[in-house]
Parts: sequence; C-alpha cells; structure tokens
Amino acid sequence: MTLKLLLNPKRANRLVQQKALYPNGFGFDNVLEALNATVFESQGAATAYEKEVNRSIQFVALTNLMNLTVSKFSIIQVKAQVNAMIEKLSSAFSKKGDDFSKQLVKEIKAFREHPEKFTIPLPSKIPDGSPIGSFQCYYDSHNSK
Repeated sequence: MTLKLLLNPKRANRLVQQKALYPNGFGFDNVLEALNATVFESQGAATAYEKEVNRSIQFVALTNLMNLTVSKFSIIQVKAQVNAMIEKLSSAFSKKGDDFSKQLVKEIKAFREHPEKFTIPLPSKIPDGSPIGSFQCYYDSHNSK
C-alpha cells in the first residue's frame, strides 16, 4: 500500500513539477534515489526471513515502477526517470547472478517486450485459520498421545 501511494502517477507528476519550479527542492528524482537506496541497495537484512521480506518488497517496488511507465496518468518526464531506473536495476540484477535477481531480469525483459500485457499482481487472500506458528497451531510430537 505504501509503495502504491508513494509511486502514484499523479503524485510523481507533481514532484516533477515541484522540482522544475524549485530546483533545490524535493522532486521525483529524490524519491527514486531514496527508493533505490532503501529497497534495492540495502544490505540490512540479517536473517533469512528478513531477506525474503526484502525480496517481496523489491518485487512490489519494481511492479509499481513498471506501472508508472504504462500509466496513462504519468507524464513523459516521470516515464523517462522511471525507465532509466528500471534499466539501472536490470543491469544491477544481471550482475548479481542469484536466482531471484535472474527472475527480476526476466520480469523486466517480459515487460519491455510486451508492456501492454503488464498488470500489477493482486495480493493473495489470507487463508482461513490461525496463523502458522500461533499457539493454536502448536503441535508437540513428543507429548502427543
């Protein structure tokens, strides 16, 4: 939800306009720089779980960036800045070589080849029942009868 609001086409347009009026002010380029540093270049994930959460955030951020380039509400300046960032990300992912990075490169390539087929994936519905790991789901094989 946060990325959807942050990367809203109309908001991005206003930030480009803001930077044009006040060159030393905050603009959409600053949003992209901060997003890149925080989401894509951050090495802060310490545990395997945190790394997986970060990968999910990276995918959502990438799809929201792609959405900006195909949105009929995005002005050309926004599309140009986002396309440059996507190219930068694609290059960075290509150099990493892990399976997740390779998949993101494939996603970008598919998007570039057929942007008209692009849609933002909808989040999954939360399944019924208690969350995994809650005390209601606890099973102790040593004390079962």
